[in-house]
Amino acid sequence: MMDRKDDRFFSIIQLATVCVFWGRAWQHFFWDAPLRTLFWDQQQLSWIVEGIFQTPWQTYVESPWTDQGIMTLQVGFGFLYLLAGIAAMCIRFMPVVFRSLIWIGALGLIFLAILYWKSRFFKLGQLLEYSLQAGTPILLIIMRRKEQTTPSLLAAFLLLTAVTFISHGLYAIGYYTRPGDFTAMVMSGLGLSELQAGWMLDAAGVLDFVVAAIIFLPGWPRKIGLIYCIIWGFATSLARIWAHFYPEFWMESLHQWTHEFVLRAPHFLVPLALYYWYYWFGRERKRTRQGRRVKVQGS
Repeated sequence: MMDRKDDRFFSIIQLATVCVFWGRAWQHFFWDAPLRTLFWDQQQLSWIVEGIFQTPWQTYVESPWTDQGIMTLQVGFGFLYLLAGIAAMCIRFMPVVFRSLIWIGALGLIFLAILYWKSRFFKLGQLLEYSLQAGTPILLIIMRRKEQTTPSLLAAFLLLTAVTFISHGLYAIGYYTRPGDFTAMVMSGLGLSELQAGWMLDAAGVLDFVVAAIIFLPGWPRKIGLIYCIIWGFATSLARIWAHFYPEFWMESLHQWTHEFVLRAPHFLVPLALYYWYYWFGRERKRTRQGRRVKVQGS
């Protein structure tokens, strides 16, 4: 049985897990997923298509049946993420056997991360940027099984947070080719010039590296680092909507970009859970004790 501190920490992680699953479900139902990165890879699949099925590669690629099959698989993954999100939402009272949906959903997220990694020419930072999204559901299951938040679990959450922010920082400073949408979102969202947006991203990238280190230090360094992660993780997630929102097409804007915010919820909810565990709960407990002392003195 979890105590109050464990229970609240668990609830925040649970919310982050539901968000990443349902955000990905939305993406797979209505938008695109990088499945064609795999199924249109002639170098990897030609021996199956041409060798086993005796079908010319061009015929395979241009076939409407191929496209329909890919879309059907994509929707299938969408239903997997939808069900995994429901399982995560009901994990407190759901039979253990149904937790396998969360495991399968987490494997789906890892597979998706590998596909994005492949589509970005196997840059390690691209793969590791999904650490929080793919790792949070797995740690949620472990937390539910242990019924408590152990030091090893806290260390795992800190590690996933650090790796995610380092990977984001590598793109922000231009170690990897900086995605054009990074600069465009900063320019559009904050009204900056391209040069100013570049300076801001450079600074943010350096800060990503700094906080990835200091969140492992006890006391005020970790506190400052987690606060930064909460604010910056939320800001970079919300930027997907903010930078692409057009009032005259508000419904279309929200439909196209809301899931990009939702699926990134672990980027700020996990740091929030860690901040609560290390600092917020202690402050609440201190207030409670002070309140009890006042009552005792008053009586």
